[in-house]
Amino acid sequence: MINKFTGKISYIILTFFIAAIIVSFALTGFQGFGSSAGSVAKVDGEPVTIREYNNIINQELQRYSKIFGKDLTSQQIKQFRIKENALRNLVQQQLLANFAEEVGFSSSQEQVKERIKGLEYFLTNGKFDVRKYKALLAGNSLTPATFEEMIQEEVALEKLQLTMAAPSVSNAFAKDVAKFKNAGAKVHAVRFEKETMTKHLKVTKKEVTDFLADEKNVTLAKSLYEGMSSEFNKPAQLLASHILLPVKQGEGDKSQKAKINSLRKKVNSKNFASIAKKESKGPSASKGGDLGWFTKGSMVPEFEKAAFDLKPGQISKPVKTNFGWHIIHVRDSKKAVAKSFDDVKEIVARRHLQKSKRQELKAFIEKLIADIESAFKAGKLSKVKSLSKKYDFSLVTSTDLSFYDQSAESISFKEETLAPILAQSTDKDVFVENNPIDVKILKVLSMKSAKDLENLAQKEIEQQKTALTNQLAQETRFQLLKKLEEDASIVTYPNLL
Repeated sequence: MINKFTGKISYIILTFFIAAIIVSFALTGFQGFGSSAGSVAKVDGEPVTIREYNNIINQELQRYSKIFGKDLTSQQIKQFRIKENALRNLVQQQLLANFAEEVGFSSSQEQVKERIKGLEYFLTNGKFDVRKYKALLAGNSLTPATFEEMIQEEVALEKLQLTMAAPSVSNAFAKDVAKFKNAGAKVHAVRFEKETMTKHLKVTKKEVTDFLADEKNVTLAKSLYEGMSSEFNKPAQLLASHILLPVKQGEGDKSQKAKINSLRKKVNSKNFASIAKKESKGPSASKGGDLGWFTKGSMVPEFEKAAFDLKPGQISKPVKTNFGWHIIHVRDSKKAVAKSFDDVKEIVARRHLQKSKRQELKAFIEKLIADIESAFKAGKLSKVKSLSKKYDFSLVTSTDLSFYDQSAESISFKEETLAPILAQSTDKDVFVENNPIDVKILKVLSMKSAKDLENLAQKEIEQQKTALTNQLAQETRFQLLKKLEEDASIVTYPNLL
């Protein structure tokens, strides 16, 4: 296989060749057949054993158990694709092991023995213990010959990994990258969506009356009203916080009941959040027990009844649910809203007419762009702020714009907008992006100086070299695996998954 892959070029040259190909890696699916005794897959005839597969599965299950604090369910094992990922990783490892052997990354028997003698679980008082070695292997159903093959493969893979990680980058290149990542400017920036501006278009009362005078338009308006139903018809809502003391199944709750009663005597509207942060055991504890706004049907019945019986500012007595004991603090409320079509038909008609005025919208946007652009050019930030308040669009002021991620806080710009600024090939300081969906306007106040970039880059050379070298090694591995998988014969047994 290696002859097909490399021809007469050496592996070292190959490594650099692969590293130069920047293509995202995606391992394709495997060919699956029936089961094979003792193995979960075969890679060019080399078996991937059930032992290896089970070891990785068990390691992953233990890792997830530590994260979640409990064992995963069978559904979660499927959700996280633990079995599929374990098999994929083993196949990749075998591909690399086969490749390492073919290119000559083997080790002598002496090297293998020295590696084994240095493994701490075979040592007694700091010295290699033959009896312990044989006993541990036997306990794991391994022969010395099999274990030595495993170690030889491990050494070969280490050598392959070192070779793939060998390419480095120069100080000059790392410095250029650091300069580019730090390059930027101090700017003001504006963004608005075009359609949101329809609400500012003028519609006369006569236009609304004439529109609703036509029965076809009334039918249309009723349909639009149905689409806006959630705006005009809202259930009652509460803004509340709670303190939760869970009671585990099978445990008595006397101690928790006593504690919740004690806490109830201490809490008030002013100290509720701080006590919740300290005492509550629920997910919202870090937010002072804040549950946000909720409606009826969102909470368990006992909690909901107690909460909706309270007025804003009131705190409940301890409430028991299947989650445990709660103290509820209602901070605010909103009454239910129910508006019929007749109540809001003029609002619906007005909005429809506004959205229908495409030429007026185009003219409005062109004027708004011109007004913002003119104010920026004249240095009248107060005018832009006034427009922002009037027309409710996003404005960020005196913020850092990064050419690397092309954004000024939440407002991102296209590469072609920023390119002339970065290259300093223009005298303009105001730039407009008039996109199909939105408009973005940029005012450049100042650029980072060459001296500043030089100083920042000098501090980050080693950091960038490490990052770029790691990226190069990772891309090398991705591309190598991609090619190996294309050329290999891979058979897996999906009935094990």
